[in-house]
Amino acid sequence: MKIIRNAIVYKAQLPRIELLAQHLQELPFEPLGETFICRAGFIPNQVTGELVTPIEGGLSFTLRYDEKILPKGPVKAAVQSALDAEVEELGRELSKDEAEAITDRVMTDLIANALPKTTIVHAFYAEADQFLVINTTNKKLAGILVGELVKVCGSVTTTTIHISDIKGGLTARLRKYLIVDSRAFEGFTLGDSCLLKHKRNKASFDLDNLDDARKGLIEALDAEMQVERLELAHGEMSFKLTKDFHLRGLEFFGELTEDELAEREDLDAAMLWRTEASVQLLQLAAAIRALCDLLGYKEPETKPAAVEQADVLSTAAGRTAQHDADLQEAAEV
Repeated sequence: MKIIRNAIVYKAQLPRIELLAQHLQELPFEPLGETFICRAGFIPNQVTGELVTPIEGGLSFTLRYDEKILPKGPVKAAVQSALDAEVEELGRELSKDEAEAITDRVMTDLIANALPKTTIVHAFYAEADQFLVINTTNKKLAGILVGELVKVCGSVTTTTIHISDIKGGLTARLRKYLIVDSRAFEGFTLGDSCLLKHKRNKASFDLDNLDDARKGLIEALDAEMQVERLELAHGEMSFKLTKDFHLRGLEFFGELTEDELAEREDLDAAMLWRTEASVQLLQLAAAIRALCDLLGYKEPETKPAAVEQADVLSTAAGRTAQHDADLQEAAEV
């Protein structure tokens, strides 16, 4: 059962589980109204039925985010068509106020008739390490979840794990690994893929046979290409590490013993989900710790009040379509 597929990671200090559940109840998801373009809120886990699910070593909670998709091209065309029709009817150019009123009317109609897209995002918290893991590849969506969490919890401190010059660090380590030191990624083994980039040029390498790829990799590095994404394995898991310290495509390949398989046969769906989530979170936390050690992560001496994404991601239960437009823009990738 694959539960954690991707990871955008923060350092966070969350309240105890009972208090966290009380906070999340303050912002339940509510369906989109006609004038709403997007809305976020916390929902019970679809398997366990719990708003906050306790797992060994931590907990998990879930955000639902709905947004009405309004493609920019058709929206621009609809607005321009309405403006042109009004100009033709009046026989003159429109004032700024008139043009804005027509634009607002068209946008209101489009929003009212647009179909929403639903995204469910699971978050996991490794209590001992204070790692908040958000299961998405979308940085803006992770920021929305963190912003909602900060808003309902108030005093929660959340910071992005930032490795100084991680792209250069990965690039330098890969060069060192290929040329002089096979222990440059100590604690990790290289996976099967590597993506390099320089300006608009990209080069993808299959590392399944490193000897064959070595010459091409060194030539690319000599041409000032840098590591954009590198597949690594740690313990019984593998992932693709990006230049932003995001972990993508997580795979957990540890085999269960016969006794462990027998124990899981008697578990209901909720307990099986908790068990699998716990195992995956523990393995992921171990890999994150090892990456922080390898790449020299140091916690900031002074902790900011909230993560930087949260600054522009404030939401309110009674927001208008205009307010929601700001949130939708923040969520676009």
